[in-house]
Amino acid sequence: MNKGKYNGDEVGEKKAKSFVIEDGILKGEEDEFLENGKNNYGEVLMEQMKKNSKLIAQVDVTTEKEDTYDSIIDRSIRCALWLRNQNVGPNDVIAMCSHNHMNQVIPALASMYIGAILNPWWDYGLTPDLTKHFINLTKPKVLFINEECAKVAIEVAREMKYNLKIIIFGEMNGYESFDKIIGKPGPIEVKNFQCEKLSSVDHPAIILYTSGTTGMPKGALHSHKSMFGNIHNVMDNVKRNNALWYSTFCWVSGILCTFATIKVAGKRFIPGPFVEEDTCRIIEKYKINWILMGTSMANRLLKSGAIPRFDVSSINLITIGGAPLKEESQDLIRKAFPNSSVFQAYGTTELGGAATLQSKNYKVNSVGNLVKNSQLKIIDPETGKILGPNQKGEACFKSSFMMTEYYKNPEGTKKSIDDEGEKRRNDSI
Repeated sequence: MNKGKYNGDEVGEKKAKSFVIEDGILKGEEDEFLENGKNNYGEVLMEQMKKNSKLIAQVDVTTEKEDTYDSIIDRSIRCALWLRNQNVGPNDVIAMCSHNHMNQVIPALASMYIGAILNPWWDYGLTPDLTKHFINLTKPKVLFINEECAKVAIEVAREMKYNLKIIIFGEMNGYESFDKIIGKPGPIEVKNFQCEKLSSVDHPAIILYTSGTTGMPKGALHSHKSMFGNIHNVMDNVKRNNALWYSTFCWVSGILCTFATIKVAGKRFIPGPFVEEDTCRIIEKYKINWILMGTSMANRLLKSGAIPRFDVSSINLITIGGAPLKEESQDLIRKAFPNSSVFQAYGTTELGGAATLQSKNYKVNSVGNLVKNSQLKIIDPETGKILGPNQKGEACFKSSFMMTEYYKNPEGTKKSIDDEGEKRRNDSI
């Protein structure tokens, strides 16, 4: 058996332990991520919010409105009660399609509380064909949607003769608003609310759509166990007071960052659409400590020339993902934010989060270190043979909390996950 150890460098503020190579398979540090007696991750988040009820949870930078954890608890419980009154319960699907705003997190939490399955739709480029595909695949009982996307969803549901309860973030004639439905439960109901007691941590929690580069998007089904594990892996990065990101809930990063910020009692700043100068202004005004950006955003910010005009000294960590960032660009970003580490993350929707993260002393163009409780092997895509160091092949990842399956797609699941339960990535490494 070929065994070897490599001592990792610092990841964020925490020292990474060694990983082991066994029979050509890289195995990351094993770490406990479940919480004794807890199967419902929504219950974990609620308990955490109650411990920090008076803290500011989120700030809308456009309106400057602040939101406490106490207010989020109240609204999310009211939403959960309303859902139960609509006969929505465990394993029922709740769809959501919206830009980032202060009420966006409420149905997501409510869904977790009652054991339903959250299914965020793409809030950009929503076409009638995509909408029809989403409805046919997951058969949602309720859709929470913003005004901008509602027209398409309403027309498609009507054409399909599909009975879909549509709730509007905002106002639209003939449809109930989100603000109205959360006002219906009474104070006694709210006080006596209890989260659903799930029988297993493997209970389904969320369906996230893949990028759909070949055909229609597939739905990656993740369990509450996936929430426990993937959020545990990113908590070191969000243990900062003030966090900023642009990912909406249709991206796995949007879900993870939001829930992880709640878990560490952090403060989330909700921006409008990405504008380079506005981003710098937000950093300066609110003393942002950590920012997550896509590669294209990072390049746009760098090329805009806006950074030197603002005080960005509060930033101590920048995480970049979505596509590889060139070495020269990463170096320039680091120089533009002199107090910050700049790390790239590599992950997939199917894994439910990051697979690898760069560390402070990463090698140039390296994907970084394996995250905890994960494995990686490089195979010959033709033969399936495990390859050794400096051999190019297909990356296959496995974790204790990767997706359960492609929702209602056993053929796609079988093609994607090999006999050892590893996700074939189709990326060359």
